[in-house]
Amino acid sequence: PDVGFETPKGSHGYITLDLPRFLNFMVELDRLLAADPDFDVPDERYRPVRYLEIGSGPGRNLIIARESRIVNFESVSGFDINPDLIERGQRLGLETELFVGDALEQATDDTNIRCVLFTGTSECFTAGNDLGEFAAGLPGDFEQTPVGRFLLLLASANKPVVASVNGAAVGIGTTMLLHCDLVFAGDNTAFQMPFASLGLCPEGGSSLLLPSWIGRVRAAELLMLGGAFSAEEALRLGLINRVCEPGQTEANAFEACQRLTEKAPAAIRATKALLNKPTMEALRETMLEEGQLFAERLKSPEAAEAFRAFMEKRQPDFSRFE
Repeated sequence: PDVGFETPKGSHGYITLDLPRFLNFMVELDRLLAADPDFDVPDERYRPVRYLEIGSGPGRNLIIARESRIVNFESVSGFDINPDLIERGQRLGLETELFVGDALEQATDDTNIRCVLFTGTSECFTAGNDLGEFAAGLPGDFEQTPVGRFLLLLASANKPVVASVNGAAVGIGTTMLLHCDLVFAGDNTAFQMPFASLGLCPEGGSSLLLPSWIGRVRAAELLMLGGAFSAEEALRLGLINRVCEPGQTEANAFEACQRLTEKAPAAIRATKALLNKPTMEALRETMLEEGQLFAERLKSPEAAEAFRAFMEKRQPDFSRFE
């Protein structure tokens, strides 16, 4: 109560979170736990696993690693990344990307966090970036924008990143997975990178990583034609680790997180660094180049036509463009 949060009666400190105050709450969390007489008493609220879960959707669990324990706020009613997130098909906006970027920085700096887990819902991972915000362009240099900062932090993460994906994984919802170490996808997942269809260009390092992983012609098919592809196809291409029943995707990803946290942390970080080293310099350069061109494309007449067509629920007409 003294920090402005509602504490339900009998909850032993479970707190209804409000996103705008989330980061301030993180600062207060240690103080609240230190004052909790039950903190050192094992019970169902605390589990000895070290990782940070970045979730979305109403009622999702928010799990924050502190003091080598998990603080599990079950049914956190205030943890909607945007108030109308589900109605908008879980599209990522600038506020969301800023929040997730901050969370990734926390995971990097906090020695008690050994793994990051991205989740969505059983029906949708993300429908991509908010086109309404995109139509206004990106503020400032790509590296300083929320989406640029998020992607660069993800690409340079020094701890394992796991993803649980179901349903739509559009645009950044697919390219961000290229920087995850383990990806579990439900058999209802539809991956798609429709950048060219929107008058844009690839982002997230996809123009570098995809050709080297799956071959140039397959990469061109996915990036130029921009069609959706299934979890089974993603598995065949080597882009994910396992296809799951949608109801089991998160459980499988959670199990992987638990296994990772049981490993020697420095050895895991060293392994990840070695895996990333061959492409790290070229990847950053490519991501910055993609980001600059992406920002320019957002202001192009082709993108304007594509966004207008999307809002009007029709196919874009690019016939007049050279």
